[in-house]
Amino acid sequence: MIGKATNWRNEEELWQAFRAGNEAAFAQLYENYVDTLFHYCSRFTGDRDLVKDCIHDLFVELWKSRSAISATTSVRFYLLACIKRKVLRQLGKNPSGGGAVQLPYEQEAAVSCEAILIQEQEWQQLQTGLEYAMDHLTKRQREAIFLKFYQNLPYEQIACLMGVNAQSVYNLVFGALRIMKKKIRLERVVFTVLCLLTQV
Repeated sequence: MIGKATNWRNEEELWQAFRAGNEAAFAQLYENYVDTLFHYCSRFTGDRDLVKDCIHDLFVELWKSRSAISATTSVRFYLLACIKRKVLRQLGKNPSGGGAVQLPYEQEAAVSCEAILIQEQEWQQLQTGLEYAMDHLTKRQREAIFLKFYQNLPYEQIACLMGVNAQSVYNLVFGALRIMKKKIRLERVVFTVLCLLTQV
């Protein structure tokens, strides 16, 4: 993600430039993290307009108070923590996760039309399986999975964001993975049976 910031070697330098009043750095921060913040907030509410408003307000506040903002070693963690507080304050509820996650999926180009069709079928099956599995997770499990595997945050930072200890995060993640493994396996069996029935 930070690779977009070609004028800065890392996110710490980008953050420092923003704090110093560099408008280009501020614009780069927004471009780098707006999608991440939106997807993260979607775990808490399906109100897309509310999420967009909160993200807009957050960046306005960041720019206005830039000179008073402290340095950070993890811009992503800082922004996720800020936006979570803001959204939950708007919702007036305790922290919780929510919303299904869709995993990115990319593969090498197929060498034949038949291979492309097979890949598309496998992709659709995987997507269906993931959505089916995610629907069986608790909101807290979904949030933990998102932060760990989509944002690559360490367990300690996830624990801080979620207001629990690291061991609780371990339990959430591994419990979620067990459920997903079981549900995806079951969904694949159902999918295979349905394909066979359509061929009869």
